[in-house]
Amino acid sequence: MPVKYKDNIIEAYLDDKKQYYDYGTASYTGDGNVVDLNHTGMSFYDQFLETSELDYLRDKKNLKGTVVKMTPKEYYQNCADMIFHTSVEKLKRERGEYDRPIIDKLHNVVKVYKRKLCMPMINYADKGQEGLHRMLAIAEMFGWNHEVPVLVVDWYDVERAEKEKKEAIQADIDRRVEKAISRSLEYKFTDANDIAMQLQNELSRQFEFDNNITVPDELVLKETEEALLLTFEGNEYPIHKDEIQWKASDDISWDDIDIDDIELDNTKDFLSRYFGKDWEDTYPHLKDTFNIKEEIEDSIIDKDVVVEVLEEHNHSYYQDSTMALEMICEKLYYHHNIDARYKGRSIYVGEKKIATIKVEREAWNMLGMYGYTLFI
Repeated sequence: MPVKYKDNIIEAYLDDKKQYYDYGTASYTGDGNVVDLNHTGMSFYDQFLETSELDYLRDKKNLKGTVVKMTPKEYYQNCADMIFHTSVEKLKRERGEYDRPIIDKLHNVVKVYKRKLCMPMINYADKGQEGLHRMLAIAEMFGWNHEVPVLVVDWYDVERAEKEKKEAIQADIDRRVEKAISRSLEYKFTDANDIAMQLQNELSRQFEFDNNITVPDELVLKETEEALLLTFEGNEYPIHKDEIQWKASDDISWDDIDIDDIELDNTKDFLSRYFGKDWEDTYPHLKDTFNIKEEIEDSIIDKDVVVEVLEEHNHSYYQDSTMALEMICEKLYYHHNIDARYKGRSIYVGEKKIATIKVEREAWNMLGMYGYTLFI
């Protein structure tokens, strides 16, 4: 059964017709045991409550989960100290004042509809939590020292986690450097210094928003018999000479063209007027000289693949829109060889916008993806 849009929290717990995602929590009997031991409200974390999934989580994810008793006071303090690095007062104010309608609905789940709440979760491994709203509602109903079950997730093997984290960071650096090299090799060059300048520009784009990586103002390439070697972040990356395009002696640069004022819409118009309308046949190398890129044709972008990936992520929940867009673009790139990127809430291939996603903020501060617009 497909998961449909939830109008509000009540329907997430209570819809007899199953038109909405039903958390399936047990009935509340009024004994203070207000948390369901079998549901977190998130399929991934529900696996920690299933004995049959524990080996998978340990071996493949390096994670362990333990259900412990915790008070709302302790939960808020742990989230403040270890997840958000802020004050308990700020977390209470954000949920208690700004999200008051959510808290009131959680009260109704217990008091009016007599259903238990999903188990709160705190993940020390990935620095995440889901349960601040529920814990505040529980505190208001039963007091800040009322103990309830909480799923605590952490690394199974800390040394393995550190090792895999370093490997993942290095793999990401390698991927971005290789992308910078690949894009640089789309151009023609006069010498190694010319290549180094272009690489510096491409690397600066790749690591523009990464505060942990500093791209040097000048790059030095070491030459071997078969390649130029780029040293970056302590690693060497080869640029094979047989992949480099060198400018021919008859290539034309802007400095060769003696025109004081060019007031034309684009480079193609200028070349057509200066070299004649058949310039593409007469001087085919000019496209490379002036880095003229043809617009991406719709036909080379598999619309069915794009729709398949978008549908796969539709009606799912994310911390923010960036996470949703990153997952979509990574799936298109790694699984379908479509070099997609995002800007705002739109997805691009080259300079062509192929889709825009629609998102809405949902319960417990999660973001739901509800639809998209195609432009191909």
